Amino acid sequence: MKVWTSAVVAAISCSSLVLTAQAPADRASIVWPPGYIEPNTPGMPYLTPDTPTGTGPYQAVMVTDPGASEFVIYHPANLDALGARKMPIVVWGNGSCSYVGNRFRYFLTEIASHGYLAVAGGPMGPKERETITMASNNPTPAVGAPAQPATPARPAPLPGDPAQKRVTVDLLKQGIAWAIAENSRAGSKFFGKLDTNAIAVMGQSCGANLAANFGDDPRVKTVGVWMGSNPTARPRFRTSSRCAAATACGCRPATE
Repeated sequence: MKVWTSAVVAAISCSSLVLTAQAPADRASIVWPPGYIEPNTPGMPYLTPDTPTGTGPYQAVMVTDPGASEFVIYHPANLDALGARKMPIVVWGNGSCSYVGNRFRYFLTEIASHGYLAVAGGPMGPKERETITMASNNPTPAVGAPAQPATPARPAPLPGDPAQKRVTVDLLKQGIAWAIAENSRAGSKFFGKLDTNAIAVMGQSCGANLAANFGDDPRVKTVGVWMGSNPTARPRFRTSSRCAAATACGCRPATE
């Protein structure tokens, strides 16, 4: 997760970036940074949303806001500690476009701990829906579940519910608009604290496909595609994109 977060922080202000999976290190020899939550730690206690976490200089929390009922917000717990620093904005779409804003809680809290505001599509869902890695169907054991086998059987897919809401491009656009408005709204805790010239739209899998639609949005500086289709392969993205693109996948680099 630390590698992914570093890439996000860099991609907000740089040109196109492609990340691919690397050979795993000997996990027993790894020294994790303070505040880092080791993925899939058996018996890990559940952390309440107001528990500051993250390895960045501004440990962050997960909150809801009455003015953004279809989103979950991640931000540094102590906004005053930012001083004159303004927070770049990251708008996120989940894998499967799932309408659960706390789905990628730990990943987005980690980003926010580096001085960012993250806005995830979907309202707060049950804690059982939270995942701790970039695998969208990998539930965290943080709710007291027993440790899982090393190679669990893949569950059969559940039948789709056509009435179930999903995150959409329009919803992510609303997330951008909400953040920009909060920066200029007197009385908002984010008043004057956001960098509205540094906005990224990112997502994983289905959410990555949503993010790829923002290449020509003048408000967006970076598009992040996590294990989704390559946006640069899309004619519209190649011809009309105005911003940098960061692509991360667990696969071998594609060759021309």
